Amino acid sequence: MSAQRAYLVPLVAMLWTQVAGSAAIAAVPVVAPELAAELGVDASLVGVYTGVWFAAATVLSLASGGLIARLGAVRTNQLAVAGSGLGLLLALVPTVGFTALAALVAGAAYGPNTPSGSQVLATAVPARRRGLAFSVKQSGAALGAMLAGLALPVAVTFGGWRAALVATAAFCVLAALMVEPVRRRLDPRERLAGGGAAPSPLESMRVVMRDPGLRRITIGGVALMVAHGSYQSFTVAYLVEAVGRDLAVAGGLFAALQAGAAVSRVLLGWLADRIGGARGVLSTVAAVAVVAGVLTARFDASWSTGALGLVCVLAGIGSSGWYGVFLAEVARLGLRTGTGQATGGVLFFAYAALVSGPLLVSAVVAAAGRYEPAFLLLAAMSAVACAAFARIRPSRPEL
Repeated sequence: MSAQRAYLVPLVAMLWTQVAGSAAIAAVPVVAPELAAELGVDASLVGVYTGVWFAAATVLSLASGGLIARLGAVRTNQLAVAGSGLGLLLALVPTVGFTALAALVAGAAYGPNTPSGSQVLATAVPARRRGLAFSVKQSGAALGAMLAGLALPVAVTFGGWRAALVATAAFCVLAALMVEPVRRRLDPRERLAGGGAAPSPLESMRVVMRDPGLRRITIGGVALMVAHGSYQSFTVAYLVEAVGRDLAVAGGLFAALQAGAAVSRVLLGWLADRIGGARGVLSTVAAVAVVAGVLTARFDASWSTGALGLVCVLAGIGSSGWYGVFLAEVARLGLRTGTGQATGGVLFFAYAALVSGPLLVSAVVAAAGRYEPAFLLLAAMSAVACAAFARIRPSRPEL
């Protein structure tokens, strides 16, 4: 492979671990109706599970800079994906306490996943290719959730929800092992070049707070992360409980949402590289999320499966299509302080939104007794993101 294409190997490796880590996030939300029935709780409480997951990830994302400096970015990424899968096994004990513990352990392990992957790509990918490369890598998040939406209902049918969680854990460990050749090639070189003392977790927050560009993009990311996390958490439960679809159909519609996210992330990354800036792309995607939220709130049993699928694709584009372009812009803004550290700081605030968003939606559903007001709330948050992204300063394309 030519030197100009050498970045494709680490890109594929980080895409692969992103797919596995995202499947781990989606596993419990996808099997939530079956798991909740055994626990004797309402499936809408999956928002609490997702909140606990990302609360733990929020804290550990701040430690990403130190872990990367000590272990190397690829090793940190391996530990994150394997740990997030193995943590799911705690949920095999069918109690609310062990399910919460699974979210805590798996979420904590997942925390350094995205910062470490961003560090690998920032080191390996030429600047002019980063928008597309980051978007391809982050399409793995949607692909992993799509895989979970398609495969786990089948696993539930043949082996029950426990078999689905065990299969997800095995997939995550396998993904971590398969990128070992990339670790042997990249990590020693990165640690040699990096040197110095490992940054403190609090310094990652200070980096974001001190930098105007990082502050602006973080505000938009936080607002849209509320919608992203809530669609990931509630789509299947909403379609089963409120719209009257069975688990297999709901899983397929969830997969359609993820397909929209995966394809749009790649196309939007390519577009951002072509136009040399992220502002217009991010603002437009947030506007799509506003429309999707309003339409999703109108779902009922009279909607055809095809119409539901089209709106789910739109929701996937709006709530998730922005993330690769967003991370590439964060990487650009954070080059002076270290991409892993800047990304960890931004994701501290973004993951906090993933914690509060599903918890807020759970509270709205409980108070209203229905899901529609919650999805209108997601549309409003997407409008906030649209306004915030519009204020990002245009960036000059790098060579």
